[in-house]
Amino acid sequence: MLFLDKFLTGIAETKIWHGHEVCSTVAMELIVFESEAFKKIRQELLEEQRIFLTAWAASLTGQNSEKTVWLSPEDARNRLHVKSRKKMKQIRSSGEVHYLKSGREFLYDQASLESYMLKQSTKKYSVPIPQKTKTKLK
Repeated sequence: MLFLDKFLTGIAETKIWHGHEVCSTVAMELIVFESEAFKKIRQELLEEQRIFLTAWAASLTGQNSEKTVWLSPEDARNRLHVKSRKKMKQIRSSGEVHYLKSGREFLYDQASLESYMLKQSTKKYSVPIPQKTKTKLK
């Protein structure tokens, strides 16, 4: 539900110029919001979009949408202890983390972030095993 309690509307005219002559005049309706009202509307739209994308992604992957948790870029960076956006882009490009692109924002799957962290934290060491030498008895 959108709260449009503080906004103004009006009509503005703009002129389209070609060289030194006016080609046409276009009337457009302007809507001006207070910044707090705009932030509230934007947050509600992003939340609705996030819910839709979660359900859509779950339908594609066959997962239950209630189990899939999508994190904002800031939350994902905090979980991975990554400070830069460039590093997050490298992680996305590696294909080890599932993500959705929503407009200009990326949403990250929490489960894939956790599995990525587990892979990064577990180091595999290879220790050479001495080969048994066969000795011939005389």
